[in-house]
Amino acid sequence: MYVLTENMDVSGLPAAEQYAFALGVEWSEFHRKLCGGASFRTVCRLKNRDRFVALAAKCGRFCEDHPLQPGWCEVFVGDVGRGPR
Repeated sequence: MYVLTENMDVSGLPAAEQYAFALGVEWSEFHRKLCGGASFRTVCRLKNRDRFVALAAKCGRFCEDHPLQPGWCEVFVGDVGRGPR
């Protein structure tokens, strides 16, 4: 069973339900890694980038993102308590 914890706001997109599910799976995996405390990198859909950066900031974690190919980006999150060097 899945519980809605974040509004994925994909109304009006083709296959919106499947896309929202994919965004939610990415978000869940990001949140799990974020709670672990270690630094990590992940590739995500561009639509999730702002959510991930905001969630990392809310948790007090350094976070930066870099665009990859159209529609995708890489997000880096630093260790707990460690900002940019």
